[in-house]
Amino acid sequence: ASCFVPELQQRGRLLLIGSFKLIANLFWIEWFYRGLENFRYITIRSIIVRLLFVASVFIFVRDEGDFDIYYLLFVGIVVLNAFCNWTYRSRLVSLSLRHVNLRRYLKPFVMLGIFAILSAIYTKLTLPILSFLCGDEQAGYYSVAVRMYQVIIALISSLISVLIPRMSVLIKQERWDEVNHYYTKAIKLLVVLAALIIIIMEILAPYVIYIFAGKGFEPAILPMRLVMIQVLVVGLEQILVLQLLIPLREDKTIVKCGLCGSLTWLLLTFILIPRFQCVGAAIVWIASETMVLILAARKVNKKLKEVNKRRTL
Repeated sequence: ASCFVPELQQRGRLLLIGSFKLIANLFWIEWFYRGLENFRYITIRSIIVRLLFVASVFIFVRDEGDFDIYYLLFVGIVVLNAFCNWTYRSRLVSLSLRHVNLRRYLKPFVMLGIFAILSAIYTKLTLPILSFLCGDEQAGYYSVAVRMYQVIIALISSLISVLIPRMSVLIKQERWDEVNHYYTKAIKLLVVLAALIIIIMEILAPYVIYIFAGKGFEPAILPMRLVMIQVLVVGLEQILVLQLLIPLREDKTIVKCGLCGSLTWLLLTFILIPRFQCVGAAIVWIASETMVLILAARKVNKKLKEVNKRRTL
């Protein structure tokens, strides 16, 4: 891509460094430890690696010209996490491809892969498209808002992921009373946390931007206020998709959700971003995720009603 896009030719070294991150993701296998509910190992490893990253930044990054070094360290924590996970795996299970029925996993693998690609369109492409259409300055404002959101949603996602193995087992065993219990509990907890976070960030947005970005980033205040709505939207979406639709094997529904979200993004991007710039980018992202949420919620409600109806017969 760097051969055809002039802007990417200037960042060839960063693209090379980033390629190691792509390779490391293959060996991260975080899903394996979450499936075993080995959250103690995940927590200890994450804390140690993040402390090493912070210490390395203070030691090796001296000024704004050391961006390549910073990005190398950032990719390094991904590689280190993958190395730790892959090495520790050998203590728990041996790897063998004998008697493995790949056809059994091919369809869900392809379906979830398609969903990941589709969701990457409206989650990952918004920033570069904003940069191409409106310049790096607007992309910088939007990037600041998104980084604040990413810190918060990482915590929310961690809480949600804890329930995924349990929900998968309960759905497999058709213990629907417990499924409804955990589902309702997760929704209530998320709504309370998200509402609290959104209210606080709406009020403190100017101060948060000033503390983390400094003067001159005032245009990032409104995008950040808008993006914080995603804490609720994406949180609900993760509960519906990860905790329910995937264990229910609704792969086609998941792909349809991702496709509609991508089409919404494509439709609104070239209408709102050129006119409203970083604010338009935030609106486009929210609209895309909301479309996915609405479709997922409709399917989950329909599925649970069918289950409850069968149980009453």
